[in-house]
Amino acid sequence: MELNALQMLESYKPLNTPKAPNGKDDQGLKEACKEFETILLEQMLKSMRKTVNKSGLIQGGMAEDIFEDMLYEQYARKMSNSANLGLADMLYKQLSQKHTLPE
Repeated sequence: MELNALQMLESYKPLNTPKAPNGKDDQGLKEACKEFETILLEQMLKSMRKTVNKSGLIQGGMAEDIFEDMLYEQYARKMSNSANLGLADMLYKQLSQKHTLPE
C-alpha cells in the first residue's frame, strides 16, 4: 500500500514536540525570565548613565567604575524584584505555552 503526499502529511507527527514545562523546569524557566529582565534593566541603566556628564569633583578611576557597575547591577536586581514591569511574566507566558501542530 503506497501513501500519497497528502496522506503522508496528515500522518506526520514530529519527534521532538515541545512540552509545557512543569515542576523543576517550570521554576527554572521563571528564574531565567526574571534574570533576562534584570540583565535588560542593567543594560538600560548603564546606557542612561553614559549620557550623564561626570563633574570631575571625585576622581575614583577604575575603582569608581567597578563600584558603579556593581551598584547598577544591584539597582537592576532591585527593580526587577520590586517593580512590576511585566517583561519576565510576558516572556514566561510565551515560552511556557505548549506548541502543537494542527491535526
